[in-house]
Amino acid sequence: MSTGLPDDFELSRPRPKDAAEVAALIVEMELVQEGEAETTPADIVREWETMDTDQDVWLVRKRGRIVGYGALERHPRGVVTDGFVHPDSTGRGIGLFLVRALEARAGELESKGMVQTGVSLRDTAGQMLLESEGYRGARRFMRMIVELTEPPVVPEIPGVEVRNLASGEERAFHAVFERSFSGAWGHVERTFEDWWLRMKEVSSGDPAMLFVADRSGELVGEASCVPERFGGGWVGTLGVLPESRGQGIGRALLQRAFASFWERGERRVALAVDAENDTGATRLYESVGMRVAFGAITYEKRLDG
Repeated sequence: MSTGLPDDFELSRPRPKDAAEVAALIVEMELVQEGEAETTPADIVREWETMDTDQDVWLVRKRGRIVGYGALERHPRGVVTDGFVHPDSTGRGIGLFLVRALEARAGELESKGMVQTGVSLRDTAGQMLLESEGYRGARRFMRMIVELTEPPVVPEIPGVEVRNLASGEERAFHAVFERSFSGAWGHVERTFEDWWLRMKEVSSGDPAMLFVADRSGELVGEASCVPERFGGGWVGTLGVLPESRGQGIGRALLQRAFASFWERGERRVALAVDAENDTGATRLYESVGMRVAFGAITYEKRLDG
């Protein structure tokens, strides 16, 4: 296939055994840019399970070694892409190839809408590349982690029970999620069916990974977790209804999630947060011992020009 890559590079699609090498490539980038790494082969395998790897994943090789990786998937707002180049292969046009190839494929999937990608706050070359291709920086996000050293204590809130999701409450859980995030940047409302399918993909729909705050039979908060992501436990969502905020419910849900991971033997837990969020989420996470591990800028470009 025609690639636009230099002659000493070749393009291929992934095989399951490539996951470890792809993860190692990303780890090298993380260490150079952030000073620490978190991506594991299991993360890559999990991503590929929800992707069409014959159409939506690219490997760039040099003499058989993987030096570039690109992937994309559909998102309610359009298409989300990721691209990585090994630190010893930058400046050779691989990044530019991946940006353009991913965007072209996104255009095949969505004639209109948005193509979205992220780049480290410390990756100035990556930022310049995206901006030269017409992308604009839209939002900043942080990944925060905590290393648990003792069993988390779930605070008690009068009149509120923090517990696992019960069978038959899935639609109420979804409603709380939608209301909690209705004002969040980039949020797109999804039907229950689409939302629940995605929830089962990332957490198997396991009630042990889904938590609610119940006030007299009414759900007022939610938290959803992933058993393992980026080498530890992962809190995917944490939401409280607007009228129930400021009462410690978010903290109780977060600590309940931490306690669940502790019971499973997991000591490292992470989550992502909008750095420009004004609901106090970052302050909450810092107050329970979380620290910023990674920062990134989300870049966007309209597919219809």
